[in-house]
Amino acid sequence: MLGFPLSISLSMSLSTPHSDFIHDLAYDFYGRRIATCSGDSRVTVYNLSPSGSWLLHPGCEWQAHRGVVWRVAWAHPEFGQLLATAGADTVVHVWEEQEGGFDNRDPTPVRELQLQRRGGGASGGEAAAEAAAAAADPSAPAAPTHSRWVQKAQLTEARKSVNCLAFAPRHGGLRLAAGSADGVVRIYEAIDVMNLNHWPMSQFFEADVRDSELGVTSISWCGGRFEPPLLAVGGSSGRVSLWQFAESSRAWTVAVELPPHPRGVLDVSWAPNVGRSFHLVASCGKDGLVRVGRVKRVAPADGGGANAEGKVLELVGSTVLDADEDVWRLGWNVTGTTLACSGDSGKVCLWGMEKGGGEEGEEGGEEGAEGGAAEGGAAEAGEGGGAGREDVWVCLDKV
Repeated sequence: MLGFPLSISLSMSLSTPHSDFIHDLAYDFYGRRIATCSGDSRVTVYNLSPSGSWLLHPGCEWQAHRGVVWRVAWAHPEFGQLLATAGADTVVHVWEEQEGGFDNRDPTPVRELQLQRRGGGASGGEAAAEAAAAAADPSAPAAPTHSRWVQKAQLTEARKSVNCLAFAPRHGGLRLAAGSADGVVRIYEAIDVMNLNHWPMSQFFEADVRDSELGVTSISWCGGRFEPPLLAVGGSSGRVSLWQFAESSRAWTVAVELPPHPRGVLDVSWAPNVGRSFHLVASCGKDGLVRVGRVKRVAPADGGGANAEGKVLELVGSTVLDADEDVWRLGWNVTGTTLACSGDSGKVCLWGMEKGGGEEGEEGGEEGAEGGAAEGGAAEAGEGGGAGREDVWVCLDKV
């Protein structure tokens, strides 16, 4: 098992102003803001106060689309406070927060969400006491009491519902990938980060068959700094593929095909790569299964490509996690060692890899990664065990 015990419990629940199903929730880079989107066409942004309460400030709730809002995503804070939303109205919107004032002495917002803690909700007196304590603390960070989210761009190239979107990692620049029901993934890029009104479509590719029910349903960027732009794409046809952008041809091509989900893909998630010589890509579908594929760069079969740049991506292993339900969303922790899955049961399950089921290979990869980093290039693949066999994953906890 993993070298430490892991236990999760429900700490609080938020009562939101949404009047329909919440389809997506996203934390910002620092984990101090939450954005949600719903079938009521609205988006809300919550801020974590010094007292630990989630607050909804004026101007942080607005109608973002003319129909259902499927996804919301944060850009890296280096580019400012930016949100992108995707909706059933075939449009992608890019929003920027403009603050209208700060008040460090009175952190109480117009609407404070009721926090219902396990064992009973916080009373009005307790909430007031927390607010007073925060106001009395001069070191408390300033809370934006008046802000508004301004639409900077409206991207209308899609012909059907836009089902998913994701910003590229920081080193990839201010890029936004959006997948729609017409089977196409479109890449937009803000060439001038000082002019957020201009988001030309730089590339596009057909990632799923056009006659599938929902087209592209999920996308996820690879965060590896030594890799070219890579996207994991899942579609309602059941296909899960890894696409790579080649600078020489200025085109996206399929690098690897992962095992499919015959009844359709619901989500894909590319694990953060911290010192490993391989990548982990998780996918889930309507077949009640979660698949974790192990992908790494290897020399081509013809023996060419001895240097790091000549290596190609290859699927070297795949593990099936039996969730016994349709899993709708996946998410990795920051080190890419624990996978969270949420499904129809309303519970979240945390999965981790057992020692001996792949961590030996990971240790070898870390040594190769250090050597590769010292040479200023991509990490060399470690020769540890686990590359050609199925990894062993266990459910650490479920709540």
